[in-house]
Amino acid sequence: MSGETTPTVQLQGPEAERLIKTLARMGNFDMALIGGFAVVARLGAALRATNDIDSVFDNPTDTPMVVRLVGAGVGQPVEASRAQSIDVGGTVVDVIDTTTLPNDVAELPAEPRDKLFVCAHRFGYETASPVRLTTGDQHVTVRVATPAALVAMKSHALRHASASRRTLKRASDLFDLYKLVGTNRVDDLAASLADTPWGLHRQVLVALTEDIADHYEAAAANLRSSGVPQIAATDPDDFIDVISQLLEALK
Repeated sequence: MSGETTPTVQLQGPEAERLIKTLARMGNFDMALIGGFAVVARLGAALRATNDIDSVFDNPTDTPMVVRLVGAGVGQPVEASRAQSIDVGGTVVDVIDTTTLPNDVAELPAEPRDKLFVCAHRFGYETASPVRLTTGDQHVTVRVATPAALVAMKSHALRHASASRRTLKRASDLFDLYKLVGTNRVDDLAASLADTPWGLHRQVLVALTEDIADHYEAAAANLRSSGVPQIAATDPDDFIDVISQLLEALK
């Protein structure tokens, strides 16, 4: 659209510089930034620490994107237990493959966990838009998942987390969701999620209702006991109010 400009996000510190250098090394591949660093990019500030990169690719081939990236010399494999990750100059990059999804919901995975995963990540790839990330003399322009897509992916991470992720990352996932929703208009987020052929708004509503709505006090306790000052300082009443507004808008 004419007149649109690429937003610039100025970050600080050696961690941001390292992550920007990593993204620059991946610049020859069409990817979208997701995960914690994408939240930082969309919020325009590093409200919490993040030291790795999550990415999503369009890959219609039978060759996993990890294999293609390693073959192109972008990075090296990590341990066998992390087959979807590569080491790019000392930074671990999680790589998620997506492909075009059918519009017919009946052709999507029947299991809610799998359906939300493929739809949220494909939505993240398809709707990502460029953001210029810069720190010091380092800069890179990368496609970043929209706030609505990040909300969808966070809803999956919260509702369907593995036991290890729930232990290590639940507080940061809750905090990211809270900040994404609190800094964007809930009606815009809901409208964007609804504007898909997969009923993504309904999927997110179910996931967050099951995971948070009936357990607000437990979620607030997760935030308070995180051990991270920025997260622990979250006002529980404001957290409940922000998430409640989103759920209402998704109905």
